[in-house]
Parts: sequence; structure tokens; C-alpha cells
Amino acid sequence: MLDARHVIITHSAADRAAAVLGYNRDQARTWLDKEKRKGRVVDRLPHPFSGKRSRSGHFVLIEETLIMQLTRTEKGEWLATGCEFFPAWLRARGLGGEKIDPFALASNELTARIGFSEHALDRYAQRTAGFPERRLSDWEKNQAKAELRRQLSRDAHASRERPAWYRSRTPNDFFVIAEGGEICIPMRHTPGSATPFTALTVLHQSMRLFDKTPDDLARACQFTPEALEQAALFSTNGDKPGTWLSTQITGSGQLSWHPPHGHRPHPGARFYVHAGSVFLPAAWDKQSRQPLVILGIHRIRLPLAQRILAWLRGRFALRVN
Repeated sequence: MLDARHVIITHSAADRAAAVLGYNRDQARTWLDKEKRKGRVVDRLPHPFSGKRSRSGHFVLIEETLIMQLTRTEKGEWLATGCEFFPAWLRARGLGGEKIDPFALASNELTARIGFSEHALDRYAQRTAGFPERRLSDWEKNQAKAELRRQLSRDAHASRERPAWYRSRTPNDFFVIAEGGEICIPMRHTPGSATPFTALTVLHQSMRLFDKTPDDLARACQFTPEALEQAALFSTNGDKPGTWLSTQITGSGQLSWHPPHGHRPHPGARFYVHAGSVFLPAAWDKQSRQPLVILGIHRIRLPLAQRILAWLRGRFALRVN
């Protein structure tokens, strides 16, 4: 008897599944290839498919989930040419009707049905990846979209309530919450589409930190003993370590998701405070009134080209003298 695992999923079958599940063709084919391992090949179908026909007279039946019509090629290959879902399976997941219920879905099933506006992708790149304020290229948008889907697939769920840190009262159809409540995405229903929900923007719990002035940023910092010990070595005018650190941040402090170019990420750091000639890796204590926990101090190295130029200038000056 034919093993359902040997059945080849055609474009037609993958497209039928994709239209229902909100996937693209490749995602649907991968999903069907995984599901068919649970199935068996039959020549009789249960209700409500008992009257269905296929060219070969055979089907892949995955109990209480779906059927796939089979045909056989001259080479003896078995192809799945169609795909139909059990209505009860669809209803249990909020599918199959004119309006899909987002509250019946979570993680991958929810994420697969979300379309992202350009504004949402731009804001995601700025607020969770630290890209500068600029329009993304098409390649960057695709990268941002893929990464955002990966993040949401971990724990995304639909909510009627916005998180406590999100203070805007702009009305939205619902919200998608992810990353343990750190990401909030206002959503709009777009029925009749393969992606029936559209993300309008992407908000992150930390984004208010990036709006702070250097003075406010300094007040938002607390210092670990290691950072204070290092500050004592950096300070040359007798300032207390904590005072010296605060002065550096007040003077030119700027928060970033990344260390300066050419520096490796610091273990345990979520953010980085760039302050003049130094940068300060910082953990994030989001429940504290001083949520930025400074872990240490590092000097910012000049880019290699600038270092070479400075060396050449030094050599030239010595020769002139």
C-alpha cells in the first residue's frame, strides 16, 4: 500500500492550502509535507467528503484535518493535486468564514495572517533593531519582515487591551502583543485577503528611553559596582565615580541598540549609551525608575581609516620638524 509520506505536493495543492492558512506557497508546502506524515492513503472518505472524486480514486486522509486528492504519473509518482480542510478544524482555528477571529489564533498561526505596512516595517527597524531614521531599501524591508515574523512566532497573541506602558488612546481593531509584552502592534482587520490582519505600526516598551534628553538619560541610569570601579580609573579631576559617569552622559549621552562600529556586543547588555569618547553597555531593568543599568565603560576606537590618517599626519609632522 502507498505510504502517504511518499506523496509529492504540487503547486496546486500548496496554493489551496496557502489561501486558507494565509501562508505563501513554500510555507504551505512545508506545512503539508509535515502533516502528510500523519496521514494514510484511502479510497473511501468519511463525511463530509464521502462524495469527493479524484483522478486516481485515491486520497491522502489526515484524520479530522484535511484530505488531498491524488493522481499518478506515467513514471509511477503519486501527486497531491488538491487540498480541502475539515470544516470543524477550520472553525476551531477561526478560519473558513468571512471574518477570521484573531483571538482564536496564536504564535505561528496568528503571525502567518498578518500583513505589514511600510510604516510598520520602518518603525520595527527603528524601535527594535536600531536602524537610523530613514526609509528602508526593499532588501532591508524583506529582512525586517522576516525577522519580525520570527519574533512574533514565539509568543504573539491578540489582545483587546493595550499594555500599561502604551499610553496612546488612538482606536484600533485589536492589538498583537509579543516578546513577553515588550512589543505591541496596533492592528486593523483586512478581510478577504490572504493576510486578513494588517499591522499599522510597531511599538516597543523601550522607545520612550530613546526620546530622552542627555540630562534625562543620565537620571535614568544606575551604576553597577564594576562600572563605578572603572569610572574611578577614567576620572582624572577628582570627581566621584558616579558623578563622573553622570557628567559624561549629561554632556553628550545618546542611547543606541548597538555598540559603536567595530566593537563587539557586551554580554548582558540590552542597550548602549554613547557618551563622547566612551560608550556604556547597559542592561534593562524595565520595572525600575532607573531602568538603564550601566555595566561598564569602554573607550571608543576610531575607525581604522581615521587611525591610519592620524598616524600618517604624525609621521609627516615629525619629518617637517
